Parts: sequence; C-alpha cells; structure tokens
Amino acid sequence: MKHLIVIGLICVVLGLVSVGASAYFVVDRYFLGNGGQSDKDEFMNKLDTDKDGITDKKEVDEYGTDPNKKDTDGDGYGDKEEIDAGYDPLVSVSK
Repeated sequence: MKHLIVIGLICVVLGLVSVGASAYFVVDRYFLGNGGQSDKDEFMNKLDTDKDGITDKKEVDEYGTDPNKKDTDGDGYGDKEEIDAGYDPLVSVSK
C-alpha cells in the first residue's frame, strides 16, 4: 500500500496525472502485475475514456483525436458525429 501512495505522490508532483495517463497507468499496473499482456491489449482496445463511441486506441492511432475529449476541436460536434458524417474531427466547423 505504501508503494502505491508513493507512486501516486510522484505522479502528482511530476504533473503526470490526467484522466488518460492515469487510466493507462492503472491498466499497466493491473495487467502487467498479473502477467496478462494479451488481456491488457484486449482491454485497451475497448477503452473509451471520453465515452464518445470511439475507442482510445482508434482516437490516437487512426484519427489523431483526443481520447479525453468528446469534441476534440471544440466546435460543438462530437468526434464520432463528425467522423460518421464524413467531416474531419480536428477541423472546427461552427454550429
């Protein structure tokens, strides 16, 4: 338990604690500590931090969108909504 507290304090001090970073850290600690790399990969392929309907992996690897924001470009249209309609979720379109 002391180790987790120390690790948590280090993360806070270094400014590494964000919704996405902490989610990945927790996943790494759980799956790698239990020897399940394939379980980790499966979990990461399903993780959707911002609950926009696009997995974090696809947001980062395919679209370049922010997995922590439903609307990466801040134009009022969600990333998935823009992608499904054929628009670029990185280019703002006024509503």
